[in-house]
Amino acid sequence: MHISHTEEINDSVDNIWRKLSSLEGIETYLPIVNKSRVDGKGIGAIRISEINMGNQYFQIREKILNFDESKHYFTTLLEDAPIQIKGMQFNFLLSSKGEKKSTLTMSTSVVNPDSQSMAKNFFEMIGQGLKRIHEL
Repeated sequence: MHISHTEEINDSVDNIWRKLSSLEGIETYLPIVNKSRVDGKGIGAIRISEINMGNQYFQIREKILNFDESKHYFTTLLEDAPIQIKGMQFNFLLSSKGEKKSTLTMSTSVVNPDSQSMAKNFFEMIGQGLKRIHEL
């Protein structure tokens, strides 16, 4: 099953892309992340995030598989994560809708119904978090 979430953000693609594509500072827009660190840039970069979801604590290790600066697109592979989402690929695409208006589309494919709700929740939190920090 294909899952996607789209968020309209009132800021330029370039401003949002700088924040999203660096992988750094995810804790500023994804509230379940306590802290994170990034090793590298572009394809092959790794982000390790410490997650707190209620009373569940775990780590997610993501690796950039595809990265296209000109198209504002990248894909991450969840190399290490809870079993429901381990091995999933998350796709991120930013599109311009004008000078100060952008659309962020996040998507993945899932098999497990538990994966579906986790992915939807992650996408909604990321979209709302980026919207919040870019529309201050």
